[in-house]
Amino acid sequence: MSSSSTEELARRYGRLFSLPSSASLVAYLGVSALLLALLFDRLHFDLISTLLGLATTFASAVVLQYLIKAVEPSSIATPRRVSAMVLSGTLIWIFAVAAELVYVSLFKSIQNTVTIAFGAFLVCAFEFVVINGAFVEKTRLAGPLSIIHPTLVFLWSGSLRVSIAGVGAGVIVLAFAFAFIYRLKAIRTLTNDSAIHTLQAFLKTWAAHNPEELERALSRYSVEESVGTRVIKFEMPKKQPTLVLSGIHPGPFFPVGSYNLPELFFEKFDAEQMTALTMHRPGGHEKNLPTRDECVRYANETATLAAGIQTKNRPSDMRGPVLARIDDFSAACIALGNQALVMVSSSPLSSDDITYSVEGKLASLAKEFGFDVSIVDAHNSIGSKRVKFEITSDRPWRDLIERLRREEEHEFRVGFAHSSEAEFNHGPDISDAGVGVLTFEVEKTKWALVLVDSNNANPGSKEELRRRLDGAGFKLIELCTSDSHNLAARGVAMERGYFALGEATPISDVASYVVKLAQIAESRLSYRSYGMGEFVSKVHVFGTKAIEDFASLARRSSTFAKRFVMIAIPLTLVLLILTFIISD
Repeated sequence: MSSSSTEELARRYGRLFSLPSSASLVAYLGVSALLLALLFDRLHFDLISTLLGLATTFASAVVLQYLIKAVEPSSIATPRRVSAMVLSGTLIWIFAVAAELVYVSLFKSIQNTVTIAFGAFLVCAFEFVVINGAFVEKTRLAGPLSIIHPTLVFLWSGSLRVSIAGVGAGVIVLAFAFAFIYRLKAIRTLTNDSAIHTLQAFLKTWAAHNPEELERALSRYSVEESVGTRVIKFEMPKKQPTLVLSGIHPGPFFPVGSYNLPELFFEKFDAEQMTALTMHRPGGHEKNLPTRDECVRYANETATLAAGIQTKNRPSDMRGPVLARIDDFSAACIALGNQALVMVSSSPLSSDDITYSVEGKLASLAKEFGFDVSIVDAHNSIGSKRVKFEITSDRPWRDLIERLRREEEHEFRVGFAHSSEAEFNHGPDISDAGVGVLTFEVEKTKWALVLVDSNNANPGSKEELRRRLDGAGFKLIELCTSDSHNLAARGVAMERGYFALGEATPISDVASYVVKLAQIAESRLSYRSYGMGEFVSKVHVFGTKAIEDFASLARRSSTFAKRFVMIAIPLTLVLLILTFIISD
């Protein structure tokens, strides 16, 4: 799966329950119930009968909502969602009855309205699929619940006379609905979670912000791994800016697992008088933590260990920055002592997460020159053309590392400014850890490293920042985003599942603000000592198997559902027409 696949999956599930406002639903339901009452009454208006029809329809929604929550308290059923289901069922019934009335007016002299009974079965089948698919997992409970609405309305209509044709056709449709649900339940993950259970877990997470069931499902895949975390901390009078290179990947989406890891780092580090600046290392969603508790524990542990790192190194051993273009990628390198950072960007093109194998190749090359290297995936462009980061030839990368080694070690001054110090009105493309700018002065040249708590960036964002910084007397080292998933899959309007930097906040505003922070950081330039550390944590991560299995489950379920619908809709229409003909 690509880096955005998990939030895309959640967004697609979430669209199932993207509903109109409550007031609109009430109005639509009222109009539909009124029309159904008129159809049942052969379009003859009777005030009392119509009011009873309205009351019965609304009572059905209220009773269903109460009973669903009684049998499954954790259900996502709300008055709004249940009303939407009842509205849809009412519209189905209207279609069936109206279709027969049209047929009768054209071809028959006697109005039997056999579709009142057939429509009742249609509604029952539809509401059974919705209740069992989204609200209640147990079929033995969903079945009786699905009978309530059509039974109440059918009894109110007074149409106790039913036709064999209507009932027979209705039973066939209902049998198809049961077959659909049982087939979905038979589609299972490797950990034996059914498609129905998985769907409901996703919906509870997305719609009710209750990730417990989904986190339990993910935990069944989890494997314990030793994960390395590197930090570079600069001494400052107040909050010490700390680059955090975590082995854990943010994600998958709100509010599951490590979705807001950069924000948690920011919160926990702040309590230790540090400002966490999370950088995106190689790896993808297979390195997500499955539960929120595991993520909080890891963030606390990281903050505590980072706080214990002493800033003893003198600011006199910096090499670079060295900038280069290799194939479709740019690389920005700095070295503090024997620790080197290689920041890789595909801007203005787009690329997936850099793999661990690539980092291993570059690490082997760097060791030949005495460097312990860390790759940073700048994650700063989401262009239409996708490229893959690979080291197909050692030569250009060997030349780059050798060039960095030939650089003389220089004294450097460093300053820092963060958006928590200066107000910035931004949209949902920037998350809680904000914007940070580290400014370095090396040999009278001022450089800016820009770090934004965001998930990727619009193509051209880096180029706009570079242009603005150049005009203010700074050279851009790199624009790095944290790949935060704190805002991912929270809205259904986003086709991708999240806003990249520059999509919700004009990049011109971001660039102007970055220049402002760079100038504040410049005013604080000083020779600062720094400290570095690396530690290993034991954590449980998804593993690639979980992602592949969930993707497979989604594909199999989607394929089956599409095929079923292609058969069920024509069959239902045929049965509807047959009820007209047979009743002649």
